Amino acid sequence: EQMKELNVNCVRTSHYPPSPRFIELCDETGFYVMDEADIETHGFTNRDGLWKNGYDSDNPEWVVSNPEWKSAMLERVTRMAHRDKNHSCVISWSLGNESGWGYHHDMLADWVKGFDTSRLLHYERANQVANTPRVDLVSYMYSDLKFCENYAKGHDPRPFFLCEYSHAMGNGPGDVCDYWELFYKYPNLIGGCVWEWTDHTVIVDGVCKYGGDFGELTHDGNFCADGLTFCDRSFKAGSLEVKKAYQNMITYFNGEYLTVENRFDFTNLNKYDFRYELVCDGKVIQSDTAKIDVEPHSCVSLLFPLDLPEKCNLGCYLNTYLCDGDYEIAFNQHEISVLKADEPQRTSNAVKLEKSGNDVIITGDGFKYTFDAHYAAFTSLIRGEKELIKDKNILSVWRAPIDNERTDKNYYFDMRFDKVFSKVYDVNILENAITVHGSLAGISRYPFLRYTARYEFFDNGDVDVSLNGEKRGAVVELPRFGFEFFLDEKDEKFTYFGMGDTETYCDMYRHGKMGLYTSDATREYVNYIMPQEHGNHINTKMLTFENGLTFTSQKGFEFSVSHYTSHELTRAMHTNELVKSGKTVVRIDYRNRGIGSHSCGPQLLDKYRIMENTINFSFTIGTK
Repeated sequence: EQMKELNVNCVRTSHYPPSPRFIELCDETGFYVMDEADIETHGFTNRDGLWKNGYDSDNPEWVVSNPEWKSAMLERVTRMAHRDKNHSCVISWSLGNESGWGYHHDMLADWVKGFDTSRLLHYERANQVANTPRVDLVSYMYSDLKFCENYAKGHDPRPFFLCEYSHAMGNGPGDVCDYWELFYKYPNLIGGCVWEWTDHTVIVDGVCKYGGDFGELTHDGNFCADGLTFCDRSFKAGSLEVKKAYQNMITYFNGEYLTVENRFDFTNLNKYDFRYELVCDGKVIQSDTAKIDVEPHSCVSLLFPLDLPEKCNLGCYLNTYLCDGDYEIAFNQHEISVLKADEPQRTSNAVKLEKSGNDVIITGDGFKYTFDAHYAAFTSLIRGEKELIKDKNILSVWRAPIDNERTDKNYYFDMRFDKVFSKVYDVNILENAITVHGSLAGISRYPFLRYTARYEFFDNGDVDVSLNGEKRGAVVELPRFGFEFFLDEKDEKFTYFGMGDTETYCDMYRHGKMGLYTSDATREYVNYIMPQEHGNHINTKMLTFENGLTFTSQKGFEFSVSHYTSHELTRAMHTNELVKSGKTVVRIDYRNRGIGSHSCGPQLLDKYRIMENTINFSFTIGTK
């Protein structure tokens, strides 16, 4: 039922035939099942300490070519086929997993072909023998997009299948929608199976434990916690991203006509409710529900007049939904062009900046700010009698590594991005502005960024912040880049207009919607089995805390709010090891690196990495 909720329609039973009841349920509910034989030789391929995949099919030492194992391998395939041959959900037989290709595979493939010509034959490691014609599918694991597209443009008539892709470990997967844009572009790319369904853990005193927690000598750490759902089968943002990638209704809007595309194979969209809403500045101003008759694999265009406001402050969006009762099967969001309301004119006639030792005191009607020129940071933001921050803000690039950065994080640690120091070269005060020249460097490392930051103050208490930075060429990329502000722990509640309401990242946001949301630091925490980066929101136009501190930007910024610092999340290996910082940590970011699936999959796409040498970032701090 949960797979259906996520629009999943195919299951590979890796790496053995499942419970017979599972096959029966797939018949009843409608799934395509790749039934896989219980053949896996990892124990053999690792026995000498080196990974070997059995390329040498002439070597009788290998299980897949050893005559002593012939009957055992044949038995495992024949028993699977005989047990499940009468189930309509089974569309493919698979000869097992990651066991190379040996003499026995020729025999197994021939047996299956002689037994059943109605189903496709799959075995991923056939790609080690030039995708022998004995298999009906060309199959790979974790191939990158370029590899998939190159196959699609090739001459092999067989369909291409990713039997594993979008490794769903921890915060992720982040690249699944990119794959599906490609799959829909090329008919011979027929899809794939996310690895894997759920996290595998042992719960001890309410804490999820994993490899190494029980004194065992051999283990894979938390690599067992690599599911699309948490161990209690609840969904995470990555689950919803897959649901979005797999949805079967797409809408397109050109300002006059709404085109509705039905990607179902057999179902007319009139089986479900079509709903739309026009939302401006977070308020629904127009909505309706109807039935739309759209046959499978076809489109219908509808004249779609909207009663638009003359102006809006934050944004106007058309949201379309396909619903089964109260459950949302699919949605699409379209930004509507509406004039932005006029910004109030700001002056700086009454604001005063005075130097006092290392401090610059900024005063105006109802506010007093203190800027420490030594650290180039605010140490106080007082509005009326209320202090809005608890500690000085910092520039930072660190985020707690996610599981999909299992290899990338070595570079980050080597650059000492987790131990960054700020060097302030000079601070200049002119009229209503402070200009800072500085740099960032990891401890005992050459500066990786030199920057100029400008803080411009206005009579209403606004502070326009702009930063222009030049990244050192030898630095490949940054994990993230932005400011961190620290509020009192109790000042955790906020409202934002941005991409939500779940966490969103530059490559994992399609499941989100631009809108007006309320939240707090407690709710933003995501309970990943190994603590890591979480809670980000992209394309944010406004973030306002209940205490009055506000961040705005027409261009948009990324943000997160947490009771934990990135360093506390980095140190903790289990959720019970987390200790709250005693503050509300607010990140206002230029960019945050994408999520990807590199824990087992390909490297993150360049467009989702912070590789540019020039950084231009601006936003406004306000107080109420």
